[in-house]
Amino acid sequence: MIRLFIPVWRVVWLTDEPADEPCVFTCNHANTVGPVVMSVYFTRPARPWIIDKMLSVRTMPAYLRSDFFHAKTRVGLVLYAILSVIMAPFALGAVRCTRPISASSGNGASVTIRESVESLISGDDNVIFPEYPGKEAPPDGSCGELQSGFLHTAPAYFQASGRTLPFYPVAICEEDHTIRVGAPVKFDDGCAFSEQKAHITHRLRADITALMRMYLVPLTPAQRK
Repeated sequence: MIRLFIPVWRVVWLTDEPADEPCVFTCNHANTVGPVVMSVYFTRPARPWIIDKMLSVRTMPAYLRSDFFHAKTRVGLVLYAILSVIMAPFALGAVRCTRPISASSGNGASVTIRESVESLISGDDNVIFPEYPGKEAPPDGSCGELQSGFLHTAPAYFQASGRTLPFYPVAICEEDHTIRVGAPVKFDDGCAFSEQKAHITHRLRADITALMRMYLVPLTPAQRK
């Protein structure tokens, strides 16, 4: 149904597509566009990390108002409050169809990491949008600053499976409606996690930015059909 209301997006692999190993696709958020198109048009089945406030009908209305509806008048605030309550059950149903992993912070973060590792071991890829919420996109068109907590999945997955977890940078590009996937980044299991976390976060952000700025030959009208 969502495809009826949004343009066609294409997935562009600028690296070899992973064969039989689970992986994590690390994406820029592109406002609300990224989670939608990754769920609708991405060519590999993957479970997205979704903030826990979006997974409860009790907390979703307030989250929708704070993140999506920005009223400037008292009347607007009332209308948005009513609209968010009406929309919440439908939005929750759509989100649950993606088999989300509840992304929590603080004490709940360990639960998120454990659920993520369990899904990876069972063969499910993960999709993560780690840009800091609430921050405006950089004016130079680059990827926003990334949170690094999601990288704790790597040592936890290695401890559970004995395998290295690849993180693929993904750029959601609204200009030409492409999902661009770059070469994976992996941890060196022989080095301390704390020594690599900042480097890997910086590398992923730089790679996503490079993908966002890359020029691709646009599709012809016939190809878009």
